[in-house]
Amino acid sequence: MDFQDKGVNMEKQYYYNLVNKYFKSKEVRKKFYEQIDMFFNALPVKQKKYKIGDYVELSKNYLMHGTKIKPDELTKIKNNGLLGVEFYDKEYSNQKKPYTCEFWHIKEKIMLGNYIKKYTGGTIFYETKEGMIERIVAFDEIEDEIKNTDLDYFQWQVYQTKEGRFLPTNKKVTMAFIINGTDNTQLLSNSIQGNDLDEKIKKKILPKWFYDKYVKGGFHNYDSYETKRESAILFGIPSVLIEGICVNSSLEKDINLLKQIKEIFPSAYICNVEGKVIVE
Repeated sequence: MDFQDKGVNMEKQYYYNLVNKYFKSKEVRKKFYEQIDMFFNALPVKQKKYKIGDYVELSKNYLMHGTKIKPDELTKIKNNGLLGVEFYDKEYSNQKKPYTCEFWHIKEKIMLGNYIKKYTGGTIFYETKEGMIERIVAFDEIEDEIKNTDLDYFQWQVYQTKEGRFLPTNKKVTMAFIINGTDNTQLLSNSIQGNDLDEKIKKKILPKWFYDKYVKGGFHNYDSYETKRESAILFGIPSVLIEGICVNSSLEKDINLLKQIKEIFPSAYICNVEGKVIVE
C-alpha cells in the first residue's frame, strides 16, 4: 500500500514519496513506511543530568554516530534527524549500505572515555597455527601488546579500527552524537546487522556484492571492514534521541562554538573525547 492519504503530514509524505521512487517492492516500501512512522512517533530521550567534570557512562544498546559537520550546520540534524544520505541529498550508486544511517552499537555498559580509548586504536592480527587471532588494543598500548603477547605466532599486522577513523579522536571528525534509544528499541532494531530485519528486505536494498559477502545466510561474515560493533539502521533516527554530543579537541577549546552547539541542542550535554562533561 502506498501512503497518499490526506491525513499524512507533508514531511512524512515527502519521505514516503522518496521510498516509492527508490523501491518497487511493496514489501520493502511497507517496511520503510513503518520505520518512518516510528521515526516521527519516537519518544524523546530522558536526558541524563551530568555536571561539568562528570564522566559520561554509556549503557548497553546505546549508539554513537560520528560526523564532520560544522557547528553552524547542526540545525539540519536538529530539524531532520540523522538520516541515510539518500533521504536528504541524493541517491548514491556507490553506497555499500544505502538507505540506512550507520552507528556504533554499544554492546556493554562502559564509560565513554574507556570506550573511545579502546576502540579508536588498532586491531592486531596474529597468524598462528590455529588460524588468525585478532585483538583490539588502545593506540598507546599496541607496542606493549605485541612485545608481551603470549601467543605463538608467525607474523602480526595492525589495522586501524574503523572507530579511529570515524570518531572525534580523528580531528577531521568534529563530533559524535550519543544516542539513547532505550525507549525506542523497535525503531533501532531494523538494522542491516540485526536479525529482526527480514533477509529478503536486506537483499533488495543492498548491493549484490555486499549482500553476498556479508549478509547472505545471516550477517555473520565480519572482518575489519565490517565489524560486529556496527549498526546500519533503515532510514535513520530522529534528533529527539540525541542524549549528548562528544566534540573533538579543537571544538573543546572554542567557547563560542560550544555555546552555538548548546543553543541548537539545549537539552544535550557536551563532552570531550575523554568522556568528561564540559557543558552540562
